Amino acid sequence: MAETQNRFTYAEMQALIKHKAATWGDVIVRDKGTPDAYWEANTPETAIKMREGLVKLNIGGEQLPLSGKPEVKPGKPEPPKNQPPKAQVEVKPPAPEKPAPTRTEPGKSQYKPGEEFHSIISLGNNQQMNVTKKIFHLTLDDKQIYDARNGFKITHEAYITMNQFAGVRILKPPTLAFDGKEVSNPVVIRDSKKQYIELVVIRKIAFGRALNGNFFGVDQTVSYIPRSMFQLDLLNLASRFPGIATVKATASLTDEDKTTCFIEELIEGLSVVVMQVNHREFISRINILKENQIWGDRKAETICERNCLRKHPSIGVSSVRLVGTGSSTHAEVPVYRFEEPDRERFEAIAGMIQDGRMEDLKNFEKVDISKHLDQADTVESDTEIPTQIPTEE
Repeated sequence: MAETQNRFTYAEMQALIKHKAATWGDVIVRDKGTPDAYWEANTPETAIKMREGLVKLNIGGEQLPLSGKPEVKPGKPEPPKNQPPKAQVEVKPPAPEKPAPTRTEPGKSQYKPGEEFHSIISLGNNQQMNVTKKIFHLTLDDKQIYDARNGFKITHEAYITMNQFAGVRILKPPTLAFDGKEVSNPVVIRDSKKQYIELVVIRKIAFGRALNGNFFGVDQTVSYIPRSMFQLDLLNLASRFPGIATVKATASLTDEDKTTCFIEELIEGLSVVVMQVNHREFISRINILKENQIWGDRKAETICERNCLRKHPSIGVSSVRLVGTGSSTHAEVPVYRFEEPDRERFEAIAGMIQDGRMEDLKNFEKVDISKHLDQADTVESDTEIPTQIPTEE
């Protein structure tokens, strides 16, 4: 009985949505594309509210094309002659089912890996679009998430994997704004003598659909300075290993500091002093600096793509919470895929964005664009921080 109470026909759904008693997001389509298709409420609580809504609509005399039920005409019908009127029967919703423990207990997994939920949203002009929500399980062991000390973050590789399902287009416009001018994208500035990278500025746009069905783009510009990232790593080194490095006022540096230590000035009057220049923790940071000075343009592109996807509604997740214990520890991330009803139109809009024809786009289609600029001191480093801090050597 409870299973039947959770099911709704298309006509019932249309009536509920018309009177704002439910949304397509409240249900999951079953046996899609067959004559036996029906819509199932996401939770028992939602089913109760929807059944109550149907009862209220019928009592109110609304003419609703409900499956298996006669239409109710305005006013009270007269009972047949020579027969006593039927007693009024109170319609009660079914008792709520006790939810499964995995849905309610804190720290437990709420969804199965790859579990999918289907719904339909209206785009207007008699157009509808199918939406699928899929639950991804991300793990530390598979290097899909990492400990950034201020929370667990998703790696670039995991975003790419999830986007293979979501289908968000990552576009690279031909120009960007730099130093008050419109210049070619990206900007790469190198040292005039050694030719290592000093600054990279890159712009990308993630284009797809928002959860309300509208076209949506995340316009992301990233400014990446390898030396600034190196300074952040040195500050991290000084905070974790005070015996290896420390922060000092520049005016207090001694002659011994200047001859035996590595000194990096952070801001005017403040420097990081590395006492153990042969320590593996310091050497690893020097190695990262040199790699970023050589391949900083690739690193900036990776960060820009990751920031685009973490801000786009189809994924839209940056920090995650771990659930489960032991080898089953993971993070659960919902990802949305929209099945375009007009693929050619979608590709035409993407092409305009790719070519930088934003003015033409305004006359063609409304696209919500969210612009973001990440400066060098706010771009997250991909350096993984181990859960167990190694002992000093």
